[in-house]
Amino acid sequence: MKNFKTTMICILSLAACSISGAALSLVQKNLTANAFEPIPAASLFLPDSYKQYLDLNAPTDVAVNEDYTAIADGNVIYVYDQADGVYREYVHNVNSDPLKNNVTKLQFDETGNLYFLDATYLYILAPNTLDEPTPTVKNTSFPCTTFYLHGDMLYFTDTKASTTQLSQLDLLAYDIDVTHAKTLKSDLSGKPTIAVYENELYYTSGNNLRKIDLQAQSAQDASSTVAVFDNFSAFSSIRIVNGVFCCTSTNDPATFYAYDLTELATTSIINENSLAPLNKTDGKFSALTVFDGAVYAVDGNSVREFNLTDCDFTDREIGNRSSSVNRINDAADVCLADNLLLIADNGNKRISVLDTATDNFQTPIENELIAERLVSDGNTLLVANQDQAILYSLQSETYGEKLAEFDDFIGNIVGAASVYGKYYLALDNYSHYLIGTDENGEWQYAETKRAATRIPSLLTADAYGNLYVASGAKIHRYTEAQFLSENEDGVEVYGNLPQNAKKISVDYEGNLYALIEGKLYKLDGETPTQYGLNDPLVYTASAQTTVTAFTFGIEENKTYVLYAENYMAQTALLNLPTVKTIAVNGADESIFAKESATFSVVQTQPDALTVYFDINALEGATEFPYLSFERRAMPFTALKIGETEKHNALAIFNEETHEYQTCLVLKTQCNELPAEEYRSDYDSEKTGYLTNAVFLYKFPYLNSLLTASRLNADMQITLLGEIDKLDHPYYHVAYVDENGVRQTGFIPKAYVTDFSATTPIPEQLTYGSLTSNNDSIFRLVYLILGTAVICILVDILILKKRKNDETQN
Repeated sequence: MKNFKTTMICILSLAACSISGAALSLVQKNLTANAFEPIPAASLFLPDSYKQYLDLNAPTDVAVNEDYTAIADGNVIYVYDQADGVYREYVHNVNSDPLKNNVTKLQFDETGNLYFLDATYLYILAPNTLDEPTPTVKNTSFPCTTFYLHGDMLYFTDTKASTTQLSQLDLLAYDIDVTHAKTLKSDLSGKPTIAVYENELYYTSGNNLRKIDLQAQSAQDASSTVAVFDNFSAFSSIRIVNGVFCCTSTNDPATFYAYDLTELATTSIINENSLAPLNKTDGKFSALTVFDGAVYAVDGNSVREFNLTDCDFTDREIGNRSSSVNRINDAADVCLADNLLLIADNGNKRISVLDTATDNFQTPIENELIAERLVSDGNTLLVANQDQAILYSLQSETYGEKLAEFDDFIGNIVGAASVYGKYYLALDNYSHYLIGTDENGEWQYAETKRAATRIPSLLTADAYGNLYVASGAKIHRYTEAQFLSENEDGVEVYGNLPQNAKKISVDYEGNLYALIEGKLYKLDGETPTQYGLNDPLVYTASAQTTVTAFTFGIEENKTYVLYAENYMAQTALLNLPTVKTIAVNGADESIFAKESATFSVVQTQPDALTVYFDINALEGATEFPYLSFERRAMPFTALKIGETEKHNALAIFNEETHEYQTCLVLKTQCNELPAEEYRSDYDSEKTGYLTNAVFLYKFPYLNSLLTASRLNADMQITLLGEIDKLDHPYYHVAYVDENGVRQTGFIPKAYVTDFSATTPIPEQLTYGSLTSNNDSIFRLVYLILGTAVICILVDILILKKRKNDETQN
């Protein structure tokens, strides 16, 4: 599969975005036939280069050299300037009869001038003058039906009195004077085509391929037949490069063929059975040209590149629509699920699938349904129109497989949304649908008849699983349960939606966006804010383009915009809030402060959106160091260690990995537990002793970044209370440091005991006396005997240990 970033990338210079008040607007560009200015803050996405897009109607020929690519389309010649990265055009209108102005043939000479042919004469255009008010064009008054330039020699055909002849003219000796032309062959049939390869002039007459040795003294005597093609009646174009003979037929379909020239010359009659072509591609081929080892072919309304190394057409194609993998044709909708960008490419009867992480296209999904909307959770894809919905697999083992089809809806589907493995539909008959799997994993759907009187018109979902239904000028937000309830009306979140809105979407923070009459708006007040995305990114006759669809995710500030003109753009103009750019705003200061911290314990709501971050990189950061996100179906209990305006910063202990995770969850999705549910404060302080040297933690959360100090083993501490419902049971403790300051924090219960383990200081005794003291004597004997017994026991234990060690060794 070809890497999406081809070598034909044209780097677009981006201008600055003009911001006025709350509205984002763009500098308008003046579109002229000879200029191109990309819109600010957006870049062409499909195709991936400006050169590859050109709105062609009926191209007839193409010419290429190192500086320019010229394409004839009716009476217009489009010239792409490689150095400037722009298209310029020349409009040919010298004849009073418009049909005679149509350009039929193009070719660059060795000096860079462009020769072209209309219905009557041969002309010469200087392409470097196209940016001037009056381009330099010369009418040679030279009549011919086709021509081919080779060095200083012009080969051409002309028809007089129903007789077609092949001639040559030495331009160096005679300039462009037809009177000095030399006839090489006469009585040719059909419309001959010409090509030169290795000092031999190849030409066609009907379905015969012939050649003339140009080094022979008499070219007329050196003519010979190369082959007869009995699989079609005539040629429309021929070219030869690197030993490969390329030709197009006049059959329907007008087929492109590539043959090995050596094998061709040894086979007298050419057909599919006598000689297999190196390549055969059906299409609407009409003209060929060669440059730098590649063949360029006019195919219908586009120009395609043929690679001789692979002997196949590449994905590089000039035209406003294409069947190439990285192009679109009458696409209707686009959606982003995880890293997959999915495009309803209706003109090519497929769903195009681009992995945005690698910029590689996956195999397209064949789709006969004329899609109006796409929604996906990254594992499956729902394609829908007004009457029908088809579910496809996106997982590797079943990729592209049709999982289910639903076509017995009563009413018209007006909206579809994906919520983490489930799909919701809204119909214009007051019905809401849920599509999900049953206990056996089979996809089913269930309908909820709504008692509400509002007729749905649009549907979308946010990252938290809320559903948004547009009806008239209002947009209401529903939970999943409310959406499937017969009587719930949801909460109104916007009340001024224009009547002709086509699509709505919601970003990570709940901001609403809408597509209205081909323009993208943010619904942020009575008057929606329009984004300036309608200036063309490609060379087109129109000063404005039409947005067909748009999509964005919650991880990147990237909006993918689909245009009715068959191209896509990527823009950061919406300034989307993302899970990767949640501002810290000083939340780290309280978490890492030296003094004791306060905390609480929260329980999240079901299906809470959880954004994981790396606490090791948090201190001093401006944004929470993002790791990943997920929607956790089950509620969980966590330690709240900090907060922002909208989020709680939580610490979770993973029972499986025995590791901590830190995450952000919206405050609205958390319920703080009463303190008495997870902690007990003692009525009076107690005394405890440390069994080990341990850290005093600011939170009941064992992270070395959050320690207040290090305490020694056997140290006496004050117990203030205890905490459960977290990863370990903790004591809330206090002690007085060396500066006489009372410090508090948390220590796991396992490291605290209620007695001291230090060796007591021995009592000082005096043995012996002037008077008899039997009690003292007996005490001395008792101590000596006791000490002896202890020594014997220690010796026995040491010997036993050595014996065990020797046995093990």
